Amino acid sequence: MGTKIICKWCKKEIEQQSELIVTNSKMLLRPYHKKCFDTYSEKKKREALFFDAIPLNSTYSNWMTVIFLLLLASFYLFLDVPRVAYILCAIFPIYRLLSFLLFEIRAPRM
Repeated sequence: MGTKIICKWCKKEIEQQSELIVTNSKMLLRPYHKKCFDTYSEKKKREALFFDAIPLNSTYSNWMTVIFLLLLASFYLFLDVPRVAYILCAIFPIYRLLSFLLFEIRAPRM
């Protein structure tokens, strides 16, 4: 908890875990305040045709992680699939785990 989490948009410290939004932008995890993320996502929606503004630390992302892990388990236990399928199914859970370890644990809870 010694290092501070700095918002990528406004460059200010994120002081509470409830303010923290972590996104995957260009294969990098980026922390934002909730208000800054809303501003950022509105700007990006106007600029980019395919912009997916789903935070990694949301309920939706938690469910997607569970689905991908169940898919991985079913591939391993019941199906014979190429190794690339395992890799593709593991990408999202790995990003979710990194988001938790790098940002969510360090953010103070209030």
